This record gives sequence, C-alpha cells and structure tokens, in this order.
Amino acid sequence: MKRALGSLIVAVVVAAGLAACGNSGGKADETKKAAAFVPTSALAYVSLAVNPSDSQKSDIDGILAKFPKASKKTFDAARDDALAQAVKKLGLDYQQDVKPWLGDELALAVMPNTPMPSVVGLIKSKDDAQATAALAKAAKSPNFDAAYKVVKGYALVVQKKDTGLLDTVARQAESGGGLASDAKFTRVVDKLSSDRLVTAWADGHALLALAKTELSRQTGKARINLNGLPDIGSAAADLHAVSNGGVLSGVVETPGSTGGGDLTVTNNLPSDSLGAISLWDIGGAFDTVLGAVLQSNPQASKDLNKTQQQFGLDIRNDVLSWMHGETVIAVGPPTTGPTPDFALLVHATDKSKAQAAVTKINSVLTQKLGVKLDQRPGPNGSTMYVFPAPIRTGIQPAMALVGDNFILASSTEYLTRLGKGSGGFDGGSAFKDTLGSAEPGTQFQMVLQISSIRQYLEGLLTGKSKQRYETDVKPWLDPFSSAATRVRKDGSLTRFEVKATVK
Repeated sequence: MKRALGSLIVAVVVAAGLAACGNSGGKADETKKAAAFVPTSALAYVSLAVNPSDSQKSDIDGILAKFPKASKKTFDAARDDALAQAVKKLGLDYQQDVKPWLGDELALAVMPNTPMPSVVGLIKSKDDAQATAALAKAAKSPNFDAAYKVVKGYALVVQKKDTGLLDTVARQAESGGGLASDAKFTRVVDKLSSDRLVTAWADGHALLALAKTELSRQTGKARINLNGLPDIGSAAADLHAVSNGGVLSGVVETPGSTGGGDLTVTNNLPSDSLGAISLWDIGGAFDTVLGAVLQSNPQASKDLNKTQQQFGLDIRNDVLSWMHGETVIAVGPPTTGPTPDFALLVHATDKSKAQAAVTKINSVLTQKLGVKLDQRPGPNGSTMYVFPAPIRTGIQPAMALVGDNFILASSTEYLTRLGKGSGGFDGGSAFKDTLGSAEPGTQFQMVLQISSIRQYLEGLLTGKSKQRYETDVKPWLDPFSSAATRVRKDGSLTRFEVKATVK
C-alpha cells in the first residue's frame, strides 16, 4: 500500500482505537453514508465515525483520564493528533489543510481485482472545493502515489494503478443504493449494535472462494483437501463502548454448521478463578483435523499407528471419542505454592469410555514409562491417580473421573476443589462485567480477571525488572479490570463478542 492510501488506512485504524472508548448516539443509517457509494461487488468494507456525539466524547475523555501516561486527555485532542501525524507525510498541515473540510466519516472498501483486490478510500467532505485543493496539494508530494476524485461530498482515493475504480465508484454514487441497500450487507449489519462507532462488513462467501483458489494454487502438490472447509455467508462487526469499557461484537452467517452448548462445567468453577478458556466438542475438532492430516500425509499416518501400537493407546478411539461436550482450561489462585493452580476439565459424553481412558493412561505410564501413579480417594467417591512426587513446589499432577467430568489438575487440592463444584464463576465480577450471563450454543469462551492476574505477575518481579514495569508498563495495564470473548451459535448465525473493562 502506497503512502497516500496508507495514510488513510492508518487514520482509520488509529481513530477506530479512540472510537472504541466512546458511546455513540443514534442508530447508524448506512444509506446516508459511504456504503451507498460502494458497488455491491465489494469484498469488504469498514466505516469509522470521526466526529461522534458529545456524550460519546465525554465517555472517551473519562476513560482516557484513567490512563496517566496518555499524552492526550480528550477525544478531540487525540483524534486531531493521530490524523495530523497521518497526513503530515503527505505535506499537509492538518489544522489548515484538512480539518476545515473533513466530515464525520472515513471508510475503506475492498474491491475485486486481478491479481489482487484493490482498496478504495472514502473521506466525507464538508466542503468539496477545499477537499479538492488539499488533495491537489498532497499530489505534489513524492509520497503521493494515488489518484483521487471528489464526488457528492466524498473524496475518493485509490492507488494510481487502480484509477479506473474512481469512475466505477462515482457512477455508483450517482445512482444511489449501492452496498448499503444490498441484502447481503443489510442482513448482517442490521443485527449489529445500534450504538456503533466502527462498522465492518465482509462477503465471506467470496473471500473464502478466493482463499480456496489461492491455497489450491500454492499447496496443490501437498494434496491438502480444501473442499471440507465449510461455506459461510456475509459477516459484520461493530466496535462500540459501554460505560466501563470497549466492545467488539459481530455476526457471521454459518447456515451449514452446528455445535455449541451450555457451559455448565465453566459456570461451576470457583468464583475466585483467575481465568477460564472453554471449548465445545474439542474431540470432534481434533478428530477432523487429525483425519485431514493423516489423509494427506501417509507417512504421518504410519508413524502415528506405530506409536499407538507401541503404547497401546488409540488417540481417536480411546481419547477423542468421549470429548464431544465441554472442555475447560481453568486457572485459580495459588494454594500450595507460588504457582497458580491450573487444570483441564472435560465433560465426558461417554462415561464408560472416559473411565477406560483413565485406566489405559495409568497403565501406559506404569508399564511403558515407569511412572507409577498413587491411587487416593477423590471427591464424590472418585479415585485420584496422583503423580508420585511433586514436579516443583505446589505442582503434583493428579487426574480423576468425578461424575461425568474428567479432571487433570496441578495438585490434589485443586482437583478436590474442582470436583466438589463450589460454583460461582459465572456470577463473579469478571464474568458479569464482560459477558453478562451464560448463553446457550457457546462454542468458545475465555474470561480473564486481568487485575488478579496482574497482581500475581507483579509479585514475581524484582530489581530493575520491577522498576521498569512500574514505570513503563503498569500505568497502561493497571486500569484494566477484566476481559472476555465468546463465540456462540445462534440458529443460522455465529455471534462473537470481545470486551475489555476498565476501573
């Protein structure tokens, strides 16, 4: 990407980061924005509100105030500084040459082209004459390798090699409608938050087709079968803010996929857990990937079979076959040493196979590796298989099948605590402040107590490392309280959300 269009992209990205801290006004009407100028053949599109509402700016100012090292303490100052740096390389003075005519939107559209897609920049103009003069001045810069055209309140910018796109977009601007009125756009964009500052859209079907074509060309000799990749439709995402942080959320049309469920194991984790990563049907996912690899690589298939025969353990039948429900990686505060507790929990969809797997694993460790596990009474009448000695202070791995849940924990104490299911994780502040409540159809989820994790890491630092952390890192990290992400299936859609909170 050359400098002119590159500067626009930098401006969009930086301003988007600022926008994430705000709280926008009314619902966006895309038919009155740059999307109406974009042809329906577009592959992707992103739009940013440059001048949000007063309430939005107030929220941003409040969040910026929580970061003592932020050089700019207001949205307007931070935005102007970012845009000034972006246009400076083109020989423009932001205050004199750009700000007087700059409107309230910056947008980028990705259009199909050969051999690579082309990017069109769209800049809202309050004064087309001033916009034209500023672009003419920028064109004299050696860094300006672009073509432009000002049409009906928008400055259009492309790389010089894509000059023909200017007329294509201009004709669309004159005819109206465009991407903003196309069903593949509105189907997903209308499902986004009405309070959004950044709107992004992509034609998933077209992009996936391009990716398959490119991968087939590059990996044709590797015999990788790409036909198994599921098809998707349109996708859209928005960046918005709430009173305590920033949120990225969106939807993807996935009519041919299924999966997800209720994360009851995660919800029953202790309330003081530092974090948890949850996945649904990890057995099916690994089995699919493993099958594809083995099909495309006969030597790998032979090696795996040899190893399985040597240890008497079939990965697909003995392990993956009962992992079609919820799997959780949990981390808790230290209890028996300096290291946080950690564990893998799997809800067994076939309890008899899970019990057989535990027995086989114990046998393999004893007979093949010479590691004899101690057997001890576990929670709820279970049997714990415990590593004979600590690996390090506070870490002595233990496993057990407690009810329908297989647990592999860093210590017997943590396994026992998890096995008793004290619960409360989904009611804790980190969960409620980010995801709100548990949702059905969840396929992936991660919740982190940033403040607790930070405090633990700070305890590990000493000397100059601690001094550098206190000076350079902590001022930026300290305001963050929690973070979470979730992907869930909702009918023919897959919804996703990412949220970070500040205190």
